[in-house]
Amino acid sequence: TGFISVLWPSVPLVVEKRSVGLAFGIVTSMENLGDAVLPLVVAAIYSYSDNKYIPNVEFLFASLGVLGFLVGLYMNYYDFGHHSVLNRAFVPPTRFSECA
Repeated sequence: TGFISVLWPSVPLVVEKRSVGLAFGIVTSMENLGDAVLPLVVAAIYSYSDNKYIPNVEFLFASLGVLGFLVGLYMNYYDFGHHSVLNRAFVPPTRFSECA
């Protein structure tokens, strides 16, 4: 949930103005899907591990953290090759007026 929340401000920067609402809806749906499925996965791993959190449930969370880190690295790499839209210090006034 925390990682996806960081992505919210970038949605208008990477989507056409006419599709911003749809993009926010998709991001919200994916966040809700993850929030609904992850507890079920944790419960299944916990049950499979004889009702012990360590090491299997902790491995899941560590893996998700590593995956989030790798996705962040890839996003920076991809963004660098595409005019650094996500890593700009500011949005030029003409582009900002398109997002508003």
